[in-house]
Amino acid sequence: MEQELQKQMEEGMDPFGILICDVNGLKLINDTEGHKAGDDYIKKPYTLNILLAKVKATLARYEKSKPSVNLAEGSVKLSDEVLIDTNAHKIIYKGELKSLKAMEYKLLIYLVQNTGRVVTKDELLREVWDDEFVGEGTLAVHIRHLREKMEADPKDPKIIKTVWGVGYIIEEKAKE
Repeated sequence: MEQELQKQMEEGMDPFGILICDVNGLKLINDTEGHKAGDDYIKKPYTLNILLAKVKATLARYEKSKPSVNLAEGSVKLSDEVLIDTNAHKIIYKGELKSLKAMEYKLLIYLVQNTGRVVTKDELLREVWDDEFVGEGTLAVHIRHLREKMEADPKDPKIIKTVWGVGYIIEEKAKE
């Protein structure tokens, strides 16, 4: 397993923190292998404060490595053909400016801010609508309207993809 993790780290695949701890004599990796398999290694004895500090540092490195969406810049590129004008709350699709309704914009921005992660339907309903009376049908209609405004073929979307039974995702490669 250590070799597989090391290979992924060397290939630059999805950055994630690996913290290896030597616990109660259960030594999975020796001292010299610890630094190769993870990005941090704690050798016994250690205190909980040290462990907590190491975990926080690992999480901070992970957060910094995630691509950020800077809405303040005025535009976000979703693909070669789609640009979000964050100042005007509109989409530019193939050079044509398309208006977005308030909830369409809010939904799209939430998905963009969570690029690379499947966002569940429940999360979208909770975070975007903040209304207990809105259902999945309303969400599906808004997603369809967004796709119609920014996809060549809304029935075969390349930007906002459906993860059946779970929710929606804008994949990293869609933004490249």
